Amino acid sequence: MPRPQHHALLRAMLKLLLFASIAEHCATALPTNSSNSPSSPSPFTAASLPPTTASSSASPAVISASSSDRNLADLVNPEAETTGSGWESLETEFNLATTVDSSTQKTAKEPVLGTAATSIEQQDQPPDVPATTLAFANAFPVPVAGEMGNGNGNYNDATPPYAAVDDNYVPSKPQNLTILDVSANSITMSWHPPKNQNGAIAGYHVFHIHDNQTGVEIVKNSRNSVETLIHFELQNLRPYTDYRVIVKAFTTKNEGEPSDQIAQRTDVGGPSAPAIVNLTCHSQESITIRWRRPYEFYNTIDFYIIKTRLAGQDTHRDIRINASAKELETAMILQNLTTNSYYEVKVAAATFSVINPKKIVLGKFSESRIIQLQPNCEKLQPLLRQSHNDYNLAVLVGIIFSCFGIILIIMAFFLWSRKCFHAAYYYLDDPPHHPNAPQVDWEVPVKIGDEIRAAVPVNEFAKHVASLHADGDIGFSREYEAIQNECISDDLPCEHSQHPENKRKNRYLNITAYDHSRVHLHPTPGQKKNLDYINANFIDGYQKGHAFIGTQGPLPDTFDCFWRMIWEQRVAIIVMITNLVERGRRKCDMYWPKDGVETYGVIQVKLIEEEVMSTYTVRTLQIKHLKLKKKKQCNTEKLVYQYHYTNWPDHGTPDHPLPVLNFVKKSSAANPAEAGPIVVHCSAGVGRTGTYIVLDAMLKQIQQKNIVNVFGFLRHIRAQRNFLVQTEEQYIFLHDALVEAIASGETNLMAEQVEELKNCTPYLEQQYKNIIQFQPKDIHIASAMKQVNSIKNRGAIFPIEGSRVHLTPKPGEDGSDYINASWLHGFRRLRDFIVTQHPMAHTIKDFWQMVWDHNAQTVVLLSSLDDIVGCTRFPIES
Repeated sequence: MPRPQHHALLRAMLKLLLFASIAEHCATALPTNSSNSPSSPSPFTAASLPPTTASSSASPAVISASSSDRNLADLVNPEAETTGSGWESLETEFNLATTVDSSTQKTAKEPVLGTAATSIEQQDQPPDVPATTLAFANAFPVPVAGEMGNGNGNYNDATPPYAAVDDNYVPSKPQNLTILDVSANSITMSWHPPKNQNGAIAGYHVFHIHDNQTGVEIVKNSRNSVETLIHFELQNLRPYTDYRVIVKAFTTKNEGEPSDQIAQRTDVGGPSAPAIVNLTCHSQESITIRWRRPYEFYNTIDFYIIKTRLAGQDTHRDIRINASAKELETAMILQNLTTNSYYEVKVAAATFSVINPKKIVLGKFSESRIIQLQPNCEKLQPLLRQSHNDYNLAVLVGIIFSCFGIILIIMAFFLWSRKCFHAAYYYLDDPPHHPNAPQVDWEVPVKIGDEIRAAVPVNEFAKHVASLHADGDIGFSREYEAIQNECISDDLPCEHSQHPENKRKNRYLNITAYDHSRVHLHPTPGQKKNLDYINANFIDGYQKGHAFIGTQGPLPDTFDCFWRMIWEQRVAIIVMITNLVERGRRKCDMYWPKDGVETYGVIQVKLIEEEVMSTYTVRTLQIKHLKLKKKKQCNTEKLVYQYHYTNWPDHGTPDHPLPVLNFVKKSSAANPAEAGPIVVHCSAGVGRTGTYIVLDAMLKQIQQKNIVNVFGFLRHIRAQRNFLVQTEEQYIFLHDALVEAIASGETNLMAEQVEELKNCTPYLEQQYKNIIQFQPKDIHIASAMKQVNSIKNRGAIFPIEGSRVHLTPKPGEDGSDYINASWLHGFRRLRDFIVTQHPMAHTIKDFWQMVWDHNAQTVVLLSSLDDIVGCTRFPIES
């Protein structure tokens, strides 16, 4: 071989040896000192890279510079900190190219000695990203130039050695999460850093989960740490509890992937202290001890340890006995003790560790108890259970005599109460009242200020109401204000409602029950005086005292009191004029069973039947007294009917009085003659309740005397329960409803009456006249009269605002929600029918949209197609 070729081959072999040496040096002991700072840590550390196979077609990972002499130092943020981030892996593998010139060697070595602290770490990446990542501790990512890419963001065919940190990639999962030690309150574990870190690991999140509760601990990275195995103790855990643990690494940018989950149960903790319940002298040389099982223990109790020692000495004697957690109390006799000595005794429970069965977990000791042993002590203390303090004989005798004296006092009180209890019983049932409100004849005229208020004849009542409506209802305002002022001046007492133990029984603080008219619950043996209270008052009806009981909507705490009142007052009809929730607020609680049977105190209530109508519901309830003895043919079961009006609006008063009038008549007529008062309640038991009672009384006054005296009757019953007819709006509604009742007469007819009246022309003409006399105001037909909607009306019949049917509006199109159609109520439900005109050619789409929007299943056509000009509203064929 020629000499020049021999020299060339030799030089190539020397280069290979040199770079092999460099690779080995980088893989095992990277430089730890820079030329500028001898004490600084390693300039960079590298995570393990997967082995790369060298071939002529695929370039291995290479640290190289570009043709512009850009070296590794150019990739380092000059503002980066000069300290390394701890816990980086020191194992690395570089596979160098087979041909590297001398400039490459220089470029690869110089930055190692002169740059700030960095870390080179591998990161999992998608296939189109290089398999290695160059990351800098506490430095911003900087793109790599030169051979890393082609300048357009696309990598060359040769896989580059490292890429800059990418914010989209996160550390891979920590490896080899292992449990090292377990105690009752801690779990010690270890793990290795993630294989692919994508940046400096700032720390780890340790998640521990138990009973669907997740806690997290933060393990911060130490920048001076070079450990490849991290140890951590998870503390403050619950004994004998199953935990699941997951670890995630995190950088300053991202949180990494979760480690494999491990499950571990903590060890048992020590039981709490037993309670010594008896410590007595068994003989002059033995003690009897009894203790109660600890209230808190884990898994089980394996044995007890009893410590005894002579009082004042340090040495003690331990006795161990086997035990079971099933035994609530344990007793034993401690023998071979010294006479004429004081002994201190305490007990602790213990259990075996579930982690290490050879380990004993000792619980807390009970409080020490001291007892004296002396000759014949078992005879001196035959009945005494030694207490915490060592009572002497004199104290014992004092206690015995005190107990005997207390027993004598109790017996004397019992004998006295047997003689005097009936007087106290009747006192509770009928306590001394404050002077009753004067029982005036409310039907006679009264002078209020300068005006005389008297009953109005039925034939003049409509004119009277119209005069009160004049000038913006000024007449109503004056009358209602006069009633309000008179009630304020009366200032009737409500002391029982203000009793501290009764305040919680009031739904509203300002709605109380007058003492003189309140309902008393019958006393039960041993009950307190205030337990006869319920927020309810007797209220007179028309020519009948105590015809009604006005009360609030029952609270959960007063359900038993409410049903006791129903039973004791022989109530057959309950009138409820509120929904359970209105405008998002709880107005009344459900005091009856939704189905089946419920027990409220001593009263059992069973739902028998529920009949739902459009504006009200009737429930048939069977009530049974559970404590009543069957004697003297006493019936322990009764039927109660609840009339529940469901159509009173959340705010204000009903739009039309006829449904309310019909409800009042039917519910009042349902009360049997022999039954007790009708119970009426709304939410507070004053506003709608008072409206109902006044309507019922006035309808009966109209029927019997052909006169109406709303003012006089309301003034009278307001002295029996405060705030009845709570608003002026309700007061006006009362008058308008009575005008409607007078004009309409009785509209509920029996089937046979319909047959009789069908040919009674005057009656039918009067009814029809009443129907058509309503004249809508402009506000009632505002939508129908809009110019954009006027072309949608076939004639002069328009829907009223309160009952018109709305279409789904189209955005930005005025009047798109209008169609000439109205809702009508049925017998069983509200809005049971839609009544509309025959569609016109340009309203057919609106008609079918209405059918769709309101899920109409049936269309009833009452008009003849021959009489209708325009298109049909349905397809003739297909």
